[in-house]
Amino acid sequence: MLSLIRLNVDIELNKKHIKLLPVPMLKQQLQMGVAQGFVKENNSSFSLNGYYKDKQLMVNDNNLTATVLPLLMMLTAR
Repeated sequence: MLSLIRLNVDIELNKKHIKLLPVPMLKQQLQMGVAQGFVKENNSSFSLNGYYKDKQLMVNDNNLTATVLPLLMMLTAR
């Protein structure tokens, strides 16, 4: 099934808007994403960009094919 999927993601969240969101744990989750390399942080925002195509997963210029893709394949296998 994963060979049929192509995905492009480009998300940016301005830090001043985080306080307005109804998810109190969001800041902590974003910091965990930064620590794991899934989210980039700068002075004004958090961002995530990446793509999945041809069985290759790239997130913020990091190739996560070998580490994350096997987990996704296991979760989607039936």
